[in-house]
Amino acid sequence: MNLWPYPLLGAIGNPVSDRAWAIFLGCFLAAVALGLLVLSWTRWGQSKLLTKCIAIAVLAHIWLLLYAYGTRIPYGSSADGTGSQGTQLALVQSKSSVSVAWTPEDSTALPQDDESWSDPPSLQNADTAAGDPSEYPRTDSDSHSTPLWNRSLESPSVPDFALPNAQVQAPSDLSDEHLRLLGQFEEQSSTDLPLDPALLADSPLSDPTSGVVSVKQPDSLAMSSDQVQRSIDPSAEESPQATATKSKSASFIPGAYRMRLAPERFAYTLENGGDANTEQAVRGALEFLAKSQSPDGSWNAQAYGAGQRAVAPSAEALYRADTGKFADTAMTGLALLAFLGAGHTHNDGGPYAACVHRGLSYLCQQQFPSGDLSGRNQIGQQPTVRYARMYSHGIAAIALAEAYALTQDQDLVVPVKNAVEYSLKAMNPRTGGWRYDFASEDPGDTSQFGWQAMLLNSASVSNAAPLGGNHRVLLQRFLDSVSTGKSGGLAVYRNLNPQSRPASEQASVAMTAEAFAMRTMLGLPMSAQATREAKQMLLSQLPGSSEPNFYYWYYATLALYQSQPHSEAWTLWNQAIKRELLATQVSQGDDAGSWDPRCIWGGHGGRIYTTALGCMCLEVYYRYLPLYQSDSLTAP
Repeated sequence: MNLWPYPLLGAIGNPVSDRAWAIFLGCFLAAVALGLLVLSWTRWGQSKLLTKCIAIAVLAHIWLLLYAYGTRIPYGSSADGTGSQGTQLALVQSKSSVSVAWTPEDSTALPQDDESWSDPPSLQNADTAAGDPSEYPRTDSDSHSTPLWNRSLESPSVPDFALPNAQVQAPSDLSDEHLRLLGQFEEQSSTDLPLDPALLADSPLSDPTSGVVSVKQPDSLAMSSDQVQRSIDPSAEESPQATATKSKSASFIPGAYRMRLAPERFAYTLENGGDANTEQAVRGALEFLAKSQSPDGSWNAQAYGAGQRAVAPSAEALYRADTGKFADTAMTGLALLAFLGAGHTHNDGGPYAACVHRGLSYLCQQQFPSGDLSGRNQIGQQPTVRYARMYSHGIAAIALAEAYALTQDQDLVVPVKNAVEYSLKAMNPRTGGWRYDFASEDPGDTSQFGWQAMLLNSASVSNAAPLGGNHRVLLQRFLDSVSTGKSGGLAVYRNLNPQSRPASEQASVAMTAEAFAMRTMLGLPMSAQATREAKQMLLSQLPGSSEPNFYYWYYATLALYQSQPHSEAWTLWNQAIKRELLATQVSQGDDAGSWDPRCIWGGHGGRIYTTALGCMCLEVYYRYLPLYQSDSLTAP
């Protein structure tokens, strides 16, 4: 099309000539403007001065516009007409945030979601690591090109086997003889508890490695599942089956965890105080936990009532009222421990494999390069975060360690090792304790100690991170420092001066149970008198006799079963915990299978917390073999 009398406009748009025309026009108009400026000093220029200034200004602006056009950066084409592109704006999405970055055309592509992250060279301070939101969770894989959290689930290899059907019902009341014995253990001061040799005369675990015995198999092993069911409740109606999972080969599983996957698990459960009712309750709890999992693999603490004011025996409860609101890694860890306790793993092809896989992936992605597993939504020093962070790290790390113990999945080795190293750096090197803050000078408290010690034990048993002798000495040093009572069998929350110790930090059943459990799990020495004193303290407050306390129940159940599963103390406790948990488990509605969080500390943990702990109490019969039995089953 002929654009004359506008030849200049016709040239605009030609990528070769438009720049030349712009330069020509710019030079021409600049010359005109300069000439007008010179003429303004002559007599001719003094007349109609305003008109000439306006003309000069217009010409100057036109010249500037043409200059800008002539020097613009072309997009989509180049001066040579080849069409090569220059710098472009790209949107880069990471695992934790979305940011805008300039990426030159020949730059190396950033790693995508399916690429593994390199492991950090060294650990960092928790607050330093947590304070930088640009840090991404990282792990290495020794044998897989694709990390755990991006691998597809393995196909089922071995089918589940069913346990006998049974109708859920509460166990019978404690026998008159048990009630008579219980009357001897009414709560008294910690300094004058009677030591009744006739009641609890079982030998203590002063030397856990001695007296190794084989596991006695009950006569019911010869029964079929139908016969076992009829022997429990001949009139039982059909109900959903509880299942246990089997592994391709259990030879690599540490002896302490072996019974979780054993074909004779149910018979062993019957021998040690469990029954079809407890297994049915476990199945109900796992069903609730499975349907409560978030799409990202976590269990959302706040969504299930965490972070509310707790019924707690502490004056600080109001100050830390919303602690636990963001403890998603802690709740995820507890839920995973409940699944793992029943033998469900992420690669067994079982009904909860996908659920466990998502949970483990979430924890791995939440881990900081320092090894900290407290979670990326728990950063800072406000009470809501500070009081929950170290708990969250310990609980989540135990779940990873147990998952590794049951599967030997090499993708879990680095996360477990980093978590253990973080905990060891956080330990007080003088007292062997832990407190709320990383590497604190505080001597530590028994409540924090239990979770961290359990992590070190689980990682050591699985051979992911063996526990050194020096650290074992420190663990015993801390337990000795919080011991109290006439025989040293009781425990306090913190090792403070007895004269200045507040009433709330005297010897308590919860701290005694936790310290007792850790001594038995770690195989640390405990005298016969101290063992009896601890048992008597726990039996003085059986489940159902006071305000529900799932935290106390969990550690007391673990301690008494680990100590001696056939003792009179265990029989008394087991009858009480079964009765309370089976009677209070929600039986219908959206919360069916769970336990209400209306209990001590339940406001901090919420429904996931109580349900996971209640479930693990009922898994105690096979979750961890007693030390003297697990030693005899240690893999060669």
